[in-house]
Amino acid sequence: MDSKPREKTTASKVRPRRLVIAACAAAMAVMTGLFVVSSGEPAADECHPRAKRDVKHPDCGVHNMMVVGRQAIYLSHLPMFDGEHRFQVILEATLAKGGQSVSKVYVDDRRVHPDVTMYTLAPRDVFVLSRVFGTDPPPRRSFGGTLFRGHLERGGVQLDRLTGVEVTITRVIYAQEIGDKAASVKSDTLDYILFGKGSELFLAHRIAQPPDFDQLVGVKIAGHTFTSEELGRGVSIKILDRGNTPDRRLLAKDKVAAQGHVTGAHMFLPLTVEVTTEFYFEEGELASLATFEPTALEKDAGF
Repeated sequence: MDSKPREKTTASKVRPRRLVIAACAAAMAVMTGLFVVSSGEPAADECHPRAKRDVKHPDCGVHNMMVVGRQAIYLSHLPMFDGEHRFQVILEATLAKGGQSVSKVYVDDRRVHPDVTMYTLAPRDVFVLSRVFGTDPPPRRSFGGTLFRGHLERGGVQLDRLTGVEVTITRVIYAQEIGDKAASVKSDTLDYILFGKGSELFLAHRIAQPPDFDQLVGVKIAGHTFTSEELGRGVSIKILDRGNTPDRRLLAKDKVAAQGHVTGAHMFLPLTVEVTTEFYFEEGELASLATFEPTALEKDAGF
């Protein structure tokens, strides 16, 4: 786990940051008459109205994301229950700059900084997140962005060689609206989404209704070797003997019995899950009344 202490912030410092980034980006695009593009794909007009009569979509925003993975790169949106951030979305992606892949630059940086668990991505483009996984209109498959070593909202270091990269989405692993108005039902037991490639596997806590929490952990799994086809269909992992609360979440070095299920399969798989790393944990922003001060559990975890 990253031994560097979390930068001390206040609600007044953190809350405006997500809002100001989106507002400034949108304002700059309108003022200059330019539209943000990535890979030749113009940003949706719904976020960059060309005329006063055009209406900006209420879900336009800059959607910051966690970054994990070495064998493949995975992005996990940093969600909230309010407004345009009310989606839990996990993507597989590639990184390029000047037409050349720079995915290895990120992988190498992680290798050189093994104690840093958190890498984050700040999209350059303002867009509606649901356009990434929706089908009408056709899904958005790319956007520009910059990677940070650490949490970009809490003192992360911008990586020069990964500034202004083109992010291309190769697969949508999971996408679900969250919150009181969403159809998602909160499980009584710990519920995770499994993703990864080969022996490199991750669990993301499934977010549903407030209060809830966001978490990404690296794991080893015994009892079944999941194929790429099974992972592509979607795999859920339940920890049946633990309540679905932040204080009962999986922690590094935990080795627990679990139940796995591949979407569409009739069988439930008895598994053993061993946690290697806690990459990310956020409780306050997903509380019933969101708080941007670090909670006691976040402080204990080093986040």
